[in-house]
Amino acid sequence: MHKRLILAVALLPLLAATPASAQESELGMLPDDDLTSQSELVGFFPDQRCGTVDFGPVENPRAPLDLDAWVLKHGAEKVAVSIPVAVHVLWYTNQRGIPVGVVTDEQIGAQIDVLNAAYAGSGVSFYLARIDTTENRFWAKAHPGSLGEREMKEALAVDPAHTFNLYVTAPSGLLLGWAVFPWSYPEDSIMHGVVIHYGTLPGGHLATYNAGDTATHEIGHYLGLYHTFQGGCTQPNDYCEDTPQEASPDYYCTIGRDSCPLDPGLDPIHNFMDYTPDECMYEFTGNQTARMDWALTTYRPSLISSKAEGDIVASPAASRTGITSVAPNPFNPKAEISFTLRAAGMVSLNVYDLAGRRIRTLLEQDMAAGPHDVAFDGRGLPSSVYFVVLKANGEQSTQRVMLLK
Repeated sequence: MHKRLILAVALLPLLAATPASAQESELGMLPDDDLTSQSELVGFFPDQRCGTVDFGPVENPRAPLDLDAWVLKHGAEKVAVSIPVAVHVLWYTNQRGIPVGVVTDEQIGAQIDVLNAAYAGSGVSFYLARIDTTENRFWAKAHPGSLGEREMKEALAVDPAHTFNLYVTAPSGLLLGWAVFPWSYPEDSIMHGVVIHYGTLPGGHLATYNAGDTATHEIGHYLGLYHTFQGGCTQPNDYCEDTPQEASPDYYCTIGRDSCPLDPGLDPIHNFMDYTPDECMYEFTGNQTARMDWALTTYRPSLISSKAEGDIVASPAASRTGITSVAPNPFNPKAEISFTLRAAGMVSLNVYDLAGRRIRTLLEQDMAAGPHDVAFDGRGLPSSVYFVVLKANGEQSTQRVMLLK
């Protein structure tokens, strides 16, 4: 069993039997809910990973009447949209004089890379439009629905109808993040966007959740996805037939878990919309991708309105430079990476670990335009999530892969 999973299981009785204040002491929490030491947080599991709540006008549909029928009708019009991201960093100084909530530009850039890898098959991509930094303790520690959240968004939100606003904060109470579903407010409302704990960015101090997938998870809500355990073992669950029903969230990457034995399939513990550690997550399903298309088309048309009519296409342009597939994924011990070059030129293809360290160089050479394949041999590497990064023609493409031994 993975060492982290063993530690997580060992912590479970402790967390269940210990009062919140004592839990904070056991997990190395500092005054003002400041979590500063990664070494203190191996095996950290939050009381509430996600604070997203479904609200809004009851007349706004939460799903198409028939997703399969919607896919049949609109499947040839798959949304391909590149979304600008405005990142708002909120920080404060704690009682010990230590700045809390500060992140680097490199972490923010790595977060955008993680999002593009996670959403690579959905037709949705992200690019960094701006970063601003604000010192405000009240806003930094805000919770969903609070006055601090509203004030923060009123002051900082950038054109919510056309821009994705990402708030990087330091909420108390072991909350990792939250989002607003697209049907909750009109698309130009300043309340839209996603809030995440600063420790969840790549390289952050929340050791179980510091690979950037809290943002991946919350953006799933922003684009209309429910948790995989929505509704438990009952229909319509999360409105996606290809995510097996799940009675409750899984926090520990429990291989073989089947919390709804009367429903076919094991629990979708590798899905971005469960609560498993970042190392365990690596997929959206076909129905989830279709549901995101439906939500974008229905509730966020301004995100794609600047594209010319007819520019919602079946797939990204074939002339783009980028990684087109990694198969199998997860893999052991080898995966084949396929990519396309828009034009001939120097190509670099490198593999990075979760800490951002380059651990393999697969290619560093001039190559002709067109499709190419290269093997990634994972022998000698531990089971983990890795990032394959292609750079060529002045473009960069990132794909998340999982080595599972």
